[in-house]
Amino acid sequence: MVIIDGEESDTCPRRPVLDNPAYFSEVIRLYRLYQKGILPEEGGYFNQSYKLMRLFDIIDVTLDQCDQDRKAKEHAKNNRGRVSKDGR
Repeated sequence: MVIIDGEESDTCPRRPVLDNPAYFSEVIRLYRLYQKGILPEEGGYFNQSYKLMRLFDIIDVTLDQCDQDRKAKEHAKNNRGRVSKDGR
């Protein structure tokens, strides 16, 4: 079971992407523009689609988690076999 945006789901998290790749391709394209400060609609942040801004938030959180996991793995790999100064 997966909890996404507060809702429980038994489906594979990739299922929506696999079912509608064109939609998610467009979301990713818009996300890349968003990262550069270009919003999809005229106006400011609060003039944008709530659903799209929520998707961007989920992408941001997921990418941050992936970065943290990658850094932790690199740290563990770099420190494998090292003995600390106190002998542990």
